[in-house]
Amino acid sequence: MQETRPDPSHALVATFPGFKRLDEAERQRFVALRLHPLTEGGKQPRDIAPTVAATLIGPEADRRHFDRLVESMGALHLESYIKTLVATTTYEEALELETVAVPTLLIFGENDSLTPPNVGRTMAARIAGSRFVEVPRSGHLINIEEAQIFNARVLEFLRGFG
Repeated sequence: MQETRPDPSHALVATFPGFKRLDEAERQRFVALRLHPLTEGGKQPRDIAPTVAATLIGPEADRRHFDRLVESMGALHLESYIKTLVATTTYEEALELETVAVPTLLIFGENDSLTPPNVGRTMAARIAGSRFVEVPRSGHLINIEEAQIFNARVLEFLRGFG
């Protein structure tokens, strides 16, 4: 008997199709905040964690969420984090959104300064049949800041394919 598998689907959360979507000034700001203090300033991830976290978390987030993010970032290994940042910011390929041919949910936070909702709306417009959700009061860490809303929207989406 052949096993049946559910149709594939995508959930894209607070993302963009490739770093080249950022203009050079935005990319430089991203790198300057994260990479330069580590490679040129002798800092560790724990040293930059509060500054970076403040740019990711929404203004209405619970202080516990901020502290959790700072703690998590502080545990990163310096070399691994540097390699990730370099790879992320220099990789030139981008997902051709028009080629996505599976049901796709895009979730973006209302107050996300890294990947603002307009980025998600633009992506959704390029993916046939996709669904866009903007989560109120959330910054970049939607699944932490607004976990109940996030989980409910993802489950609704996935149940549509059961």
